[in-house]
Amino acid sequence: KALQEPTSKAVRLKAGAALARLVGIHPKPEPIVVELIKFVSSADDSALTETTLVTLRAIFGAVGDKISADTIGNVLQVINEQIANADDQIRVAAGAVLGEMVAKMSDEEKMKQTMEQTLMNAEGNSDWTLKHGWAVALQTALKRDAARIVNAVGEERLRKALTAYITSDRPAVSLAGLRAAGFLFMSHSPIDKVLLATAVRAINHQSNDVKRLAAVVVHNLSASSSHDASDVSLLKTMVPMMVNGTKEKNLAVRVSSELALVAAFRLRADTTYYEKYLASLEAGARDTLADVYAKSLAKTAKQADAGAEDLDDTLRV
Repeated sequence: KALQEPTSKAVRLKAGAALARLVGIHPKPEPIVVELIKFVSSADDSALTETTLVTLRAIFGAVGDKISADTIGNVLQVINEQIANADDQIRVAAGAVLGEMVAKMSDEEKMKQTMEQTLMNAEGNSDWTLKHGWAVALQTALKRDAARIVNAVGEERLRKALTAYITSDRPAVSLAGLRAAGFLFMSHSPIDKVLLATAVRAINHQSNDVKRLAAVVVHNLSASSSHDASDVSLLKTMVPMMVNGTKEKNLAVRVSSELALVAAFRLRADTTYYEKYLASLEAGARDTLADVYAKSLAKTAKQADAGAEDLDDTLRV
């Protein structure tokens, strides 16, 4: 009842969180999923639909591998109807459910089939809203279990889909693609430098939001255990585009690019990696980076480290 409280989103989210925890110990969680998906398919209140979808995502995260194939099929049908919804919040919530479902599917073949029909279908002629929902689903699935997703579709196929999302001229699609790539970089080794090069080139996108997020992805990667600051070839994939970002007119893009560079070189510790990288450059590029260091990076490195911005922008309980 609290999950359908019409006047308070906070109450609905707390109810959803409690329900998601309870299903973990419930002997028969499937009827709960059935009831929720019935509500989503018939609800005419977008706010209630969104929070119900958020709850479904949490439930699949907890017990998705215990849900029968028939129920999963019914859920997929309803989610596929919602994933192209004109309402951005419902579309994102539905995409997150799909991503959670895919990552938790116990049937490997069904998982691969679902991915090919949805998440991997980035290059088709589908409407951009569908691609946005699928990109969010891929973002969620890679955050949940990147290794399983890579094993299911292969690195080349995954790179192709992510590249299509990242390079979309629709900012919403590009943003979700960048977030998805960021989760892949942080949790799967070795880092796909071809895909990383595509991600950092998003600093040239027409949207300032996409430009800023490209820098945030580099910041997250650089702050993760996947980052090897002594790997000059890795730095050469990221640093030139981030240097370009420090020259952007938009303040948020500039600041995010500076923070990304500080993290990439581990400048809050010392200048060892920066100096090693600087020595590997030819004169023009060396002078440009040294100028950026002198004008902003040295100062930024002395400031308190607030950490990297969370890549996951979806609503969770």
